[in-house]
Amino acid sequence: MKSLSEILESRKKFYEKTGKKAAVELRKIKVEGNLRTANGGHGPKYYYVTQKGDTAGKYLGKDQMSLARTLAQRDYLKKVVKLCDSWCAAISRFQDSAPDKLVQNIDVENPARREIIAPLVLTDEEYADAWRKEKFQGRYFQEGDPEYYTDRGERVRSKSEKIIADKLNALGIPYRYEFPVRMKMQNGRYVTYHPDFFILNKASRKEIILEHFGLMDNEEYRAQAFEKIRLYESNGWLCGVNFLFTQETAESGLDSRLLEEKLKAFLFD
Repeated sequence: MKSLSEILESRKKFYEKTGKKAAVELRKIKVEGNLRTANGGHGPKYYYVTQKGDTAGKYLGKDQMSLARTLAQRDYLKKVVKLCDSWCAAISRFQDSAPDKLVQNIDVENPARREIIAPLVLTDEEYADAWRKEKFQGRYFQEGDPEYYTDRGERVRSKSEKIIADKLNALGIPYRYEFPVRMKMQNGRYVTYHPDFFILNKASRKEIILEHFGLMDNEEYRAQAFEKIRLYESNGWLCGVNFLFTQETAESGLDSRLLEEKLKAFLFD
């Protein structure tokens, strides 16, 4: 999770880099004069203005569009440089004048005070801790079901789910296993689904569903998986936004390294 100061510094570097790139390109353009545009019946028209006070300019035909593009690009680059300079200056002013503490960090350094106050705004860790502790009823296990236990001692239904749970735990990503989520069916009825993992992005405080599809080489299972994805998306759980999934087949198991890359890209970038 990036702090506000890190985000600001990253944005300032972006504007500095973009402004310098625009300035380099701008220095390569030596043409004088200005470009005037007008909307005609058959599309835009371009005019080359070289004299002060000239409000019309010389019409540029199709064979002179290279000049029109050069003038337009020069004006665009000037605006990029100016805007980037303004953003860099604004961010610098904010960095110089901004308080060095966030509201949620008031008295966090003093554990004795933190113990007895009721904070108006929780830190990310406090919010995540309260989120983790919320009580809910997951799915029941049937007698004879295989027993797999995560590093934090909870029971899951497969070896792959244990791998996912342990990876989430190792990365410090809060999750709930088989948390109940209400879904609206096409017929208007509501049903309760229990996604494999219901996870929290601590920085944005956004909740995300993570499903693992473990038998994707089975045609019937695959059809059911696609139908589940369709149902999630019809209820606002959109792939790449607040829903992601992993998959495996009998021949190709869950790749834990790819899982970690996916989680980091989705939750920390």
